[in-house]
Amino acid sequence: MTAKAMTARAVTARAMPVVAGRARSTTGFTLLELMIVVAVVAILASIAYPSYTAYVARARRAEAKATLLDAASWLERQYALNGNSYAVGSAALANAGYDKSPRSGTAYYLLDFAAAPTATDFILRASVNTDAWSEPLCTTLTLDARGERGATGSAGADLCWKK
Repeated sequence: MTAKAMTARAVTARAMPVVAGRARSTTGFTLLELMIVVAVVAILASIAYPSYTAYVARARRAEAKATLLDAASWLERQYALNGNSYAVGSAALANAGYDKSPRSGTAYYLLDFAAAPTATDFILRASVNTDAWSEPLCTTLTLDARGERGATGSAGADLCWKK
């Protein structure tokens, strides 16, 4: 046998070990390695998904709070224009674009008046649109003419209105 043939045979022997008389390829992944990767990905997903859903809920709640504050500013402008009266209807609120949050796209909160506005007072309410999503912590956010903030749900007003 020549030296060249012996070198080629030695390289082949190293690349393909012989197991029970057959050559076995060492390329690719074993089933055990794939199962370990799947388990690691599943553990990471189980940790990340609850954090992600909590973040989405906080973002939707922040959008609803911003829309409530914008609507209150709009009502203050109407108060000045209407001769010191908040007495506008829900239709006027909707025509101004303050009937849902976010103001475009899927409505996650629906805005309306908790009670009919009077000449000197209003209470705006943002309620969870249960057709779009579920939010048990802050089901309703309220804001009145004095700037007092309220909320219903399992979290309470302090948690719902904090940053």
